[in-house]
Amino acid sequence: MGMENQERMKASRGRKGRFGGWGVLAVPVLLGAQACAMFFQAPGVGVAGARVASLGLVSGTAEILLDVDNPNRYGLEVRAVDFALEIEDPDAESGWRELSRGMMADTVDLPSGDTVRVVLSVPFEYRAVGVALTSLLSSGSISYQVSGRAVVKGPTGEHDIPFRDRGTLEP
Repeated sequence: MGMENQERMKASRGRKGRFGGWGVLAVPVLLGAQACAMFFQAPGVGVAGARVASLGLVSGTAEILLDVDNPNRYGLEVRAVDFALEIEDPDAESGWRELSRGMMADTVDLPSGDTVRVVLSVPFEYRAVGVALTSLLSSGSISYQVSGRAVVKGPTGEHDIPFRDRGTLEP
């Protein structure tokens, strides 16, 4: 048995181990992923505008235009956007009244160093926009704010990017 053990040891010395040469390649890949994580910059999310898309008998649809800016040297994907649309209401405790909530679940590619426009479709009922109509009649505009979070995926995994921005809708 002593000879068999010596033969096995000689044979195993010639092998590169359990994973062959892959262990040597895994180290740079892991270091590269860590470097990306260290240099990840959160995308900027801002409101580019709002518009009324359609009007029906009891409800309508607005569109909120978001600009998402990717400052990274690699592409990202916007996987989802959760949001709330509020209109200014001096009678509300916070000064804002929620008009609608929604979620966009479409994937949008965000190339490196680029800005992409994301359109959020926001359904609303007329009974909820009474304050907005009063504001529109008295001042000619409606102040709104959009807040939420964008789920962004890149080489380092998924990141939640919170945002809040304000604008004025002038028909």
